[in-house]
Amino acid sequence: MLDEQSVAAAEMTPPPPPSSAVTNDKKVDASIQFPKERSSSSTEKKIVKNGAVRIQVTDIGKSQGKVNEAIKANGAYIQKEEFDNGDMSESLALTIRIPHKNFDTLVNSLSDGVGSVLSKNISSDDLTEEYTDVAIKLENKKIYLEKYRDMLRSAKTTKDMLEIQENIRELEDEIDVSEGRLKFIDDRVNYSTLKLQLYK
Repeated sequence: MLDEQSVAAAEMTPPPPPSSAVTNDKKVDASIQFPKERSSSSTEKKIVKNGAVRIQVTDIGKSQGKVNEAIKANGAYIQKEEFDNGDMSESLALTIRIPHKNFDTLVNSLSDGVGSVLSKNISSDDLTEEYTDVAIKLENKKIYLEKYRDMLRSAKTTKDMLEIQENIRELEDEIDVSEGRLKFIDDRVNYSTLKLQLYK
């Protein structure tokens, strides 16, 4: 899982590479032209839906069968399952991942056909702005990376090579983190998360 510090570092816009490197008062390569950063991009809405439902049932086993049928009918799957058989009660906790378009249908079918709903909380988070920001900066970083690689091929001294290689390494690390963040958001957008608890 990405830590907040790594994500924050990756989302910072990297400084553009210099158009030339200077060593011993001589320019290594003044011919490389760096493109302007891309500052805008069209991104579809990135809405993440989450829910939590608590249902009281008379029979955990039968109710779980109904839940499984609803899950299968909506193309969802169980990510995590926890069963607790205590002295006074039984409970089943499920973490369900649901295709975004089927989220409401599945929640409604569980609410109406499984048992008595004790609580239901549904939330939506709009991550479009964050996604767009990360995507734009990622694209710029890739442009800089290719230009640094061009500079590396033209480097004249070991010192220049080492400095450019360090810049390349840092950019590659930042690109990996940014790509990971975009994949994480896409996963949460494509598959909503529902935490379902059944109580007897």
